[in-house]
Amino acid sequence: MNSENSRSKLTILLADDQTLVSESLKTFLCNYTDDMDVIALAKNGKEAVRMAEERRPDIILMDVRMPEMDGVEAVRIIKQHQPETKILMLSTYDEDVFVRSALLAGASGYLLKDISPTELITAIRALKNNIMQISPEIVRNMVRQKYGGDDHDEKSGDAKSTPPPPSSRGSKRLPNVNGKS
Repeated sequence: MNSENSRSKLTILLADDQTLVSESLKTFLCNYTDDMDVIALAKNGKEAVRMAEERRPDIILMDVRMPEMDGVEAVRIIKQHQPETKILMLSTYDEDVFVRSALLAGASGYLLKDISPTELITAIRALKNNIMQISPEIVRNMVRQKYGGDDHDEKSGDAKSTPPPPSSRGSKRLPNVNGKS
């Protein structure tokens, strides 16, 4: 983000092939935030690449599945030419293959479209501060895939089994952050 933009509004490019989605996001972001400005709308990945080059947005909100060029390929191309641009994927797809592809291509985060508008605003502001954003459902799925099984009770949020306590051998006491022991 250049110094001129850091003093003014965050500039945002929206890339989604569904007009209702992109127009609604634009209306919401422009009317309910004072620190964001939607500067362009793209209907596919090719348009997103072209508009990103022309407009140089701070942040791009990118759909995964779009005609002509998908969002993942668009991310890959944009990040090659504009590594400073942060790209947040917004999708209905929570499958690992989409998430992994987008993040490996250079996306700064991946959120599902069922988030609330205020959660989206919070995520955009966090991205401005280089804080990666990933939907909790996606993180939960990735952990399950990595470590296997379902050891979490969805309704209560509690672990179904408690891990054994750490061995006293080799354990270290962590320092108190307040400087007290």
